Amino acid sequence: MEEAQAQHEYLSEVICTQPVLFEKMCGGNVDGAIEHLATVYGTCFDAKHWDYEGVKEESVPQFKQAMSDAVKTLMNGPKAEIFKAACANKLKEEAQKNIEAAFTYTAQ
Repeated sequence: MEEAQAQHEYLSEVICTQPVLFEKMCGGNVDGAIEHLATVYGTCFDAKHWDYEGVKEESVPQFKQAMSDAVKTLMNGPKAEIFKAACANKLKEEAQKNIEAAFTYTAQ
């Protein structure tokens, strides 16, 4: 789980700070990748997703903040309409709520 957490943190950092690298990572399908990220963040922001043995509880707020920052970047970035449409049309209600929670999250 720690490796998955590190990968999500890295992806979130790339989305927020290195948009050119993010586009290169997407190959020729940036729109498709952004749609997929709606599913990823809609699933991963849920607390039960990280309630496993081996996940350090003290690392969760920092991790959630990284995901929150990425969601905010996607919601306000140049491809925001694609991300918002994917959230509205492709996610189940629970995942939509997770996106909303990520968008408003502030680590305490």
